[in-house]
Formats: sequence, C-alpha cells, structure tokens
Amino acid sequence: MINKSINQKAPLFYTLLKKIPIAMRITLLLLFVFIFQLQAENIYSQDTKISLDMKNSTIEKVLQTIEENSDYYFLYNNRLIDVDRKVSVRVKNAAISAVLEKLFKSENVNYEVEGSQIILSPKEMYSQISTVIEAIQQQKKTISGTIIDKSGVPVIGANIVEEGTTNGTVTDVDGKFSLNVEGNATIRITYIGYLEQNINTSGRSSFNITLVEDSKALDEVVVLGYTSKRQSELSSSVTVIKSDKLQAGETSNNLGTMLQGKVPGLQVSNNTAHPQRNPNLVIRGVGSIGAGYSPLYVVDGIIGGSYDPSDIENITVLKDAAATGLYGSRAANGVILITTKSGNSGKTVVNYSGSVGMQYMRKGNFDMMNSQELYDNRREAVENLYKDRVAANDPKFTGITLDQYVDKTIPPSVLDTDTDWMSLLTRRGTVNKHNISVSGGNEKTTFFLSGNFYRDLGVLIHEEYQDYNIRANLHHKLSDKFALTFRFDGNTYAQPNDPYDDQSATSVQYVINMPWDPAYEEDGTTPYNPYLSGYWFANNKANYFYDRDHYTDNTRGVGANADLKLEYKINDFISFSTSNRFGVGGSEWKQLLDNKHALANYENGRLSQTINYNYSYLTSNLLSFSRSIQFNNFSGILGQEYSYTKRSEISSVGIDIPVGLSALNSTGQPKSVGGNESETGFMSFFGQFDYNFNNRYYLVGSVRADASSRFGKNNKWATFYTLGSSWIINNENCLQEISWIDLLKLKISYGTTGNANIADYLSLGTYSFNIQSTYDGNSGARPARLENPDLTWEKAYTTNLGLEFAFANRGKIEIDFYNRINNNLLQSVPLSAATGFSTQERNVGKVRNRGIDLNLTTTNIDNELRWITNINFNINHNRILSLNNHEDISSGVFRLREGLTMRHYYMKEWAGVDPQTGGPLWIRWEDENGNLIHGADKKEPFKISTTDIYNQASNLFIKSAYPDLTGGISNDFSYKNFSLSVYCNYVIGSTINFSQRQSIDDDGMVLSKGQMNFIKGWTRWEKPGDMATHPRLIFGGNKNSSQPSSRYLENGSYFKVQNVTLSYMFPDLFSGLKIYAGIDNLAVYTKFSGADPDVNIESPNVGQSKWGETYGAPRRYTLGVNLSF
Repeated sequence: MINKSINQKAPLFYTLLKKIPIAMRITLLLLFVFIFQLQAENIYSQDTKISLDMKNSTIEKVLQTIEENSDYYFLYNNRLIDVDRKVSVRVKNAAISAVLEKLFKSENVNYEVEGSQIILSPKEMYSQISTVIEAIQQQKKTISGTIIDKSGVPVIGANIVEEGTTNGTVTDVDGKFSLNVEGNATIRITYIGYLEQNINTSGRSSFNITLVEDSKALDEVVVLGYTSKRQSELSSSVTVIKSDKLQAGETSNNLGTMLQGKVPGLQVSNNTAHPQRNPNLVIRGVGSIGAGYSPLYVVDGIIGGSYDPSDIENITVLKDAAATGLYGSRAANGVILITTKSGNSGKTVVNYSGSVGMQYMRKGNFDMMNSQELYDNRREAVENLYKDRVAANDPKFTGITLDQYVDKTIPPSVLDTDTDWMSLLTRRGTVNKHNISVSGGNEKTTFFLSGNFYRDLGVLIHEEYQDYNIRANLHHKLSDKFALTFRFDGNTYAQPNDPYDDQSATSVQYVINMPWDPAYEEDGTTPYNPYLSGYWFANNKANYFYDRDHYTDNTRGVGANADLKLEYKINDFISFSTSNRFGVGGSEWKQLLDNKHALANYENGRLSQTINYNYSYLTSNLLSFSRSIQFNNFSGILGQEYSYTKRSEISSVGIDIPVGLSALNSTGQPKSVGGNESETGFMSFFGQFDYNFNNRYYLVGSVRADASSRFGKNNKWATFYTLGSSWIINNENCLQEISWIDLLKLKISYGTTGNANIADYLSLGTYSFNIQSTYDGNSGARPARLENPDLTWEKAYTTNLGLEFAFANRGKIEIDFYNRINNNLLQSVPLSAATGFSTQERNVGKVRNRGIDLNLTTTNIDNELRWITNINFNINHNRILSLNNHEDISSGVFRLREGLTMRHYYMKEWAGVDPQTGGPLWIRWEDENGNLIHGADKKEPFKISTTDIYNQASNLFIKSAYPDLTGGISNDFSYKNFSLSVYCNYVIGSTINFSQRQSIDDDGMVLSKGQMNFIKGWTRWEKPGDMATHPRLIFGGNKNSSQPSSRYLENGSYFKVQNVTLSYMFPDLFSGLKIYAGIDNLAVYTKFSGADPDVNIESPNVGQSKWGETYGAPRRYTLGVNLSF
C-alpha cells in the first residue's frame, strides 16, 4: 500500500463526521455552501478549466497532471479510491468538474471542492449528508433537454454546468441530459470545437440546444490526404476552408471562384464571365517553363476524382514540402485536398439548399463610342490627314474640298444607324443552383446521398452551361476489425460553343462591331448578312444574329468515379487499408455549319464531330501505426500506390451536307479523319513517420519513390523527401500561467517534391503519320521527335519557416516565410539543323519563388453581437535563376531572362506624346557607334534618346506582370438570428497588357473597328504645347502609334467586393431554416480602363479572344434557402 501523507487525513475526517449531530451537520453544510459561493468568484472561477490529452493513463497520473496545471490538490485514500485504474482523457478548456464526472461516472466515488482542496471519498461516506442534500434539492428543479449540432446530430459528452457551482452533467449517446438546478440558475454548455453557450433557466425546464461551431477552435482535425492530424500537431503550412466559408453566398459552381481571396498564397484569376471556364489557380508562384503549374487535386484521400462543390465538407490547401511531401512527384505546385460530406449516426436528416439569381454584365471603366461619337472621332482623324496632305502639296488632295473628302471617306449616312452591340449581345442572365441530400445512419452504417443541379445562362447572349451531379458516400463497420467505405460520384454536362476563335467570336463582336453596321434589315426582324446586304464597315464581317440561324455547336460530357476502401484493424495500434478508384469519362463535340455560314459556305456546309473517352484506375495501400509510451507519441504510415490512365479520341470532318441533316454519313465527302490514344502510368512507394514528445515537440519525416511512364528510360524513378518540426511553446511550464496565450507554435520544414505535369511521350523518339508522310498514295511515317532517354522530373526544393500565435480567445495570426527553388525545368532547346530536328525537350532551367504568407483572424466583438474579421495576404518574388546556356527565351510579349521574373514584358518602351507635334515617341538605345541596340543584346546603352519612328525604337525589358501583393479580407457579423458576411479580395502592383486597345484606341488608324471612350485622366493632343496621353488623331494612323508597346500596359491593381450576403435563421422551423440574399461582384475599385482587371496573371493579356477577357465576372443578385428536416 502506497499513500500520500496528506491523504491519510481522510479516515479521520470520515470518523469525526459520523459523530457530529445531524443539526450541526446541516448547519455546517449550509455554511460550506455559503463559503463555496463566496469563494467561487475569488478562487474557483480563476481556474475552472483545463486541457488534457492522456492515453491509457492511471487515475493517479491524471490527478497529478491536474494538480500540476491548476491551483488544486486532491485528498484521498488509495485504499478506498482505485487510482490505479487506467483511463484515456481528451478535453480542451473543460471544467475540472466535468473532467471528474467523466473519470468517476461509473465508479462509487464522490468529490467535494473546499477552497483549493478536492476531496475524493466513497459515496457511502456521505449517505447522511446526501439525505440533507436531497432535502435542500427539494427546493430546486429538474431541467432536461437535448443538445445537437447544426446538422441535427446528437452531441455526446457535452458539458452542462450550473453557473457558479460545480453542479453539472454530460449528455448521453442521444445528446440528452438531466440536471437539478436552482430555480433561476444559468447553465453553461461547453464542447470542444463549439462555442460556449450560457442559458438562463428561469421559467423553463425543457431545452433543445443547437451548438455552433467555433471558428476559433485551435485543435480541429485536419485532413492531409493519407493521414489526418490535429491542427496543433502540424509542422507544415496548410489552410483549411470549411463548407460554410467556401460557399459563403456564392452561386458559382466553380471551386476556384469560391476560393478566391480566402487562402493566403493561393492566387485565383477569375478573368471571364464565360460560364464554367475555370479560373487560373497558382500556389506560391509559378515554378515551371515547359510543364504545367496547376496544383494537384486529391478527392477523399485519392489523387484525382470528381466532385460537386455543394458536396464538399472542407478544403485543405497544402503549400510547403512538409505538407505536400507524401505526394512526391506531383506536388511541386502545391496540393488541394477535397473532403466530401459523409453521414453521421443518429436520425436521418434531409437537407435542401437552393438559390436563384439574376446576373448582369459589368463594364467597369470600359465603354464604346456610339454612332455620333465614333463619327466625330473618325471625322477629326480624316480632317487632320487632309490638312497634312494639303500642306505637303500631295497631288491626290488637290481639286477636292475638305468636306468632299470627309463625306467621301465617311458617308454622313452612317449616322442613320446607331447599333448598340454591347446591349444587343448581352442579356440578363440567370443562375439556378439546387442541392438535396439525405444523411444518417447508426453505429454500424452511415450514409450520405446527394443530387445537384446547376444551370448558368450567361450574360453574353450565346453562353450557357448546365450540369447534373449525384453522389453516394457509404460507410459500414463490418466488425470491430473491418470497415468498408464506398463512394460514387457521377456527373453529366452540356454547353454550347462559339464556332469562331478569332475576332468574329461573339465576345469580340461585343467590342469591335461598329455602331454604323446594322444587326437587322430595315424590317427589324431579318438578320443582316454582312456579305450580301450592301455595306458593312467592320472588317470582321460577323453578325451573330445572322450566324446563329446557320450553325449548331455543342459539347456534352459524362463522367463517373467509384471508390472502394477496406480497412482492417490489426490491433490497437496497427491498421491496414486499401483504397481503389475506378474512373470513366467521355465527351462529344459536334459542330454543324450550313452552306450559308461564313466558315463553310465554300464547302457547301460542314459537319465536325469529335468523341473522346478516358479510363483510369488507382490503388493505394496503407499500413498505419500509432503508439504512445508515456510522453512519447509515435505514428506513421507505409504505402504503395499505382495508377493507370488511358485516353482515346476519334475525330472526323465531312463537307457538302444537305440542309436539315446532321449525321456524318449524310455528308457528300470526307474532309479529314483523325484520332489518337495515350497511356500514362505511375508507381509509388512511400512512408512517413511522426513523433511528438509530451505534445510539445513534433517531428515529421517522409520519403517517396515514384516512377512514371512520362520520363526517359534512364530516369523513370525519382526519390523525394521531406522533414518538418514544430514546437508548441505555450505548453512549456514557464508559460502555463500566461492564460491569454492560447497557442504559440514555431514550425520549420524542408523537402523536395516533383512536377510530372507534362505531356505523354516527350522522352520518346516518335513518328508522325499524316498526309505529309504519304508516298505514292501509300501511308508512311516520318520522324517527329528526337529521343531523350535522360528526360527527368522537375524538382522543387522548399524551405518553410512559420509562426502561429493565438491569443485571449480573440485572435490568431499565422505567418509563413518560404523559399522554393524549382530545378531541372523542362525546356524546348534548339538543335543543330544537322540532327534533322529543330528542338528537343530537356531539363535545363531553374526558378525561385520566395515570399510571405500571412493570415490574421480576430474576434472584434463577442457577445450578442459577434464580429469576426479575417485578413490574409501573400507577397511573392519570382526569379529565373538559370536557362539553357544562359540564353533568353522569347515568349510573345514576354522574354525569359536569368535574373528576371517568368512574366517580364519585352517590347518597345512608350515615351509619351511629343508636346510640339502630337506624334508618338518611343525609347531608343544606341551603342558608342550610334547603332540601335535592344535589351536582348545584353549591352549597356551608350546613349538613350527618344524617336518617333517605331522601327527605330529599341525592344526593352519593361517590367514584371506579377503583382506585389495579393490577398483577401472578410468580415462576418451575427446578431441573434441574423448574419452578414462581406468578402473582398485585392491585387496590388500587377501589370496588364490591354492589347485590344491597339484596335479600339488606335489614334485614327482605320474606319473598320469600333472605338472606346476615354476614361478619366486621358487626353488627346490638339495643339502645340499640349501635354496629352494620346497622340493626334490621323486617319491611317499616327506613325504606327497603335503598334505593340508599353503604351498599352496598365496598372492591374484592384480591390473587389466579391460577395455580400445577408441571412436569417429560423431555428424553430423544421430542424433549421435559413434564407439569404447575396450580391456577387458588387464593386471593383481600379484604374484599369477595361471591364475587369481580374485577369489570368500568367497570361495577363486582354485581347481579341472567344473567351471574352474584355468582360469580367458578372454582378449577380441571389436569393437562397437552406432547409433541414
């Protein structure tokens, strides 16, 4: 027998108590209660909560830990109290009384609190006192109730404590509780991960309570793909977005749009209103030249997969090597983990969410001239040309007056037509989004079933997208050792297409079609034919209203993924799982142009059809272990993975098709037949080991070996590794007394990941079979690519240093410093003509991205009115460290050079307008001999001057397109049942090439394109001495002033109010009814002259494209409802 000396007082107390007369015992009891009430404010309330995470520990060890972390000490006799019994306890900020309730709920043990002493004794010791307590409690009342979460699932183990006392209980497996309290008592409800609630019981005895998730919870479980960890255990840089924040009033069905501005370090460019055109996503900068830069997507722990955004439970964005390392060869661009919803045991819950919206075109600062404005503009250009030519004694201008020349060039009759193409080609779009789900289950089986419908009728007249999606997630516990999970996701979609890819595309007609050209004949109903109906000023000769009656162009697709996972619990600390995914998908594109369509009238009609399909299979097998030995906690996984994908495509084109027919066998003759097949395979072996000591010091390491069919035979395998560590500083004894520090964690990681996002067969020597390789009518092949057996993976080497600090239950700041170097970049390298090939793909480059991520969340007000703010930003510096033989690479208006960014403009530098002549000026560099030199010559200029001759100006490195800062700001307000959310995102310091201005802001160059109105701050040169932004108007152009140059580079900085949503919850209707109204893209503050500066920063050009960069995401007004029953 081993006793604490202080515990030997307990038998003496018990003996004396039995000898005290009953009247005195009652008096002493009442006095004890009174003293306790006085001390509750001064002592107990000062330290009533504690956090514990102890596995398989003795009661004695738990009590010692409570003593070490509080002002209390325990009195007990271990002959009467079994303190050797082993228990597992995990609580966060729980009342000590609630901890004791859990420890001794099934034991014959009573406890009493006296000052800083907690006395433990067998229940029979207080049998007589219990009689007194029962008499007192007859003056109290019994309350009861049920506690559930927002989904209606019972909350098991929630703490209910009478305020100011230790009187409390916990909910049972059905979420129910019962407690005797004073008549006007206030009860406090707490549960890990949920907000504390305080409820006054006056006049009530029955309660139905719904807990609200705590957005500040510091120890939530984070899914990391192959594993999951508590947030405090992470040594990596991750950001988690839950479903409510992801949706946040958005009616978009696009994940990228939903993530915009919500994740530091994730740059989302949502640059078009075209339905379902995916935004561009980049995590911590681009690190590749010839391979892709999109992040890897993982759905429910398996690479790839499909989903509907309405079915997402949460998103986890992995940014550093410690987080992405287990995905090895495909994780260099970051990883986006998607976890879909699942069922919970309990009653069956039906959820419906639906929204309808109207959307309108946003023009921003962009506006086109009407007929009169365009006439005045072009007339001035023609007059200026006439005056210049007359002054130069040009014989072509003699014998004709100014008015005669102007009227001949621009007939005044053009003013009879004033077509507002912007209004005609746009409409009030609509959006419909509906989801219904059923979830529930019991202790053995849980299920989640959902169906989704989405339709987006775009703001441009021909745009539309529609899809249907179904999902089934089932989990069944076969036994104590076996569990089975099955998931299925299927979708189908349809959308019309624009047959034009050039300036005749509808989205370009919206801009450049001229107000002088009519959309309809004089009857107002017959579409005007640009080719046959008289004059047509615009050089694109395209009229949507005529073309739409002479073509159909549609894409339809279908896809499905099925997952089957089997889990086997070998023993208490080792388990095995095998996850297998089967995927199929396909699409059909069909275009029919009749014999009156401009693209096919010379072929007497054309029918094109392309069918493709893909099949994929992936198996992932994991052996997991987890073990604790005193303060040492170990866990890890060993895994093997294999994936295979096959893609096939068949295409055919037939011409000379009778009107009204739409099958290929109806065409008069074939024009072309094509097709291809490709296969891709990956094989992987990997492992990860985690260790932490006493929940203070954490270490994680991983290694992965990958093989891919995409790389050369000498380099198919590559090995990737990561190492990370973190220190929870506030768990040190010296900081335990600082109650306002909720979390203080330092973390560091380093590791390598790879990029396999390249085309198939680049390493192989291939042959091409086409019409150029036929001989004498016989098919043949010709060499198409030179073999490179050494082609290997692009590798990223990433270092991350981070700090997390949460304070006073009011705020949390997370800051990460990162440095990533991408090596062995894939580049198309020029070859000697003697090889017979022009280029070969090789690994020759190196790029660095270095920056800061910051995420700050604060609870500004936390009472009946609640106000939470989140601010995040990213600063990223991109630099090319090396290229093949240190040679520049030309890439359109960009030029890649060592020491500069991946997107650095290279063009003629605009020097403004000559104040004396109104002519354009550009920068000219010369060497010591007066010869023209360019930035690509890698020479320092001997002389820098200006020139008004375009071809005598230097091509120079101008500036980077990349922004200095990107981020987002959100504010969430709630008051009673009302809530208001405001989400904003911003970009500072980006540069956009508004190349379409070369046509629509051309200084009088042509009469065949519409022109834009000036924005605030722009001026036109009119007379000597004018300091203007735009040269003098001259018909035919003012010395090539509208040719490509930095003149059309604009500041792309903006601040966008992305979404504002107001909602109201009816808690007593059904199991919860919420209605809301929202506005997307409410306002954009920018100096950019176009419609929207939110462009693809990797291709920051606003030009003449069918995808419509000249108009941005529409303003959308939404009404919605969420209903549970």
